[in-house]
Amino acid sequence: MQSRKHSRRSLALILVLGLAACGTPRAPVTTSVPLDAPIDAASYLQRTDVAPVYEVDSTSSRIFVRVGRSGAMARFGHDHIVASESVSGFVELDDALELVRADLAFATADLIVDKPEYRARFALDTSPSEQDVSDTYTNMLKVLQPAANPWVQIAVAPASADAVQTTIQLNGRSITRTVPVDRTIAPDRLRVSGRTRLSHSEFGLEPFTALGGLLAVADEFDVIVEIDAVRR
Repeated sequence: MQSRKHSRRSLALILVLGLAACGTPRAPVTTSVPLDAPIDAASYLQRTDVAPVYEVDSTSSRIFVRVGRSGAMARFGHDHIVASESVSGFVELDDALELVRADLAFATADLIVDKPEYRARFALDTSPSEQDVSDTYTNMLKVLQPAANPWVQIAVAPASADAVQTTIQLNGRSITRTVPVDRTIAPDRLRVSGRTRLSHSEFGLEPFTALGGLLAVADEFDVIVEIDAVRR
């Protein structure tokens, strides 16, 4: 008799615990991607149970733009390093740890101009004053117009074993490049770096000029991407 009562109590306890578990809402999956970023975070987060998905670590990822100078008086100007320290996005791999897709974005309003450590890293050979840097930042915003172009979007697809197809969207235009990359993949972390050359004119942007064009920002510029991402 006692054995039957014990069995009934055990069964009831199991049912109660089971119902409680079913009624407990699953904790929301958080992400560091800004709410207004043009990235479909949900399409990546819903894949984390079936595929290796990595989220970009904004604290250690960087996108650099090296901008040169041109014109008859170019020797009196400066090259510049523009950097994003707020890159966000996701990378999805397949079971063989090969790229399936990636989406990145960074805000134009958050770009940094001529941070001393970045100028030193890229061995720029001039020393702009604080006023030079401030003027360069102001002129950059006039060209990019963050109110109209708040984000730069980068969509990445596989191209070959050591390259990716990258589509950059800015100012209502999309430019595609095949970019050689170096990558290091671990179970919990992913690092990818690559470099390509673009131009203001491709995006319909007019480089800043001064002195009637005697001193100008060069049309072409180099983009260096260094992405560090963490497995979700």
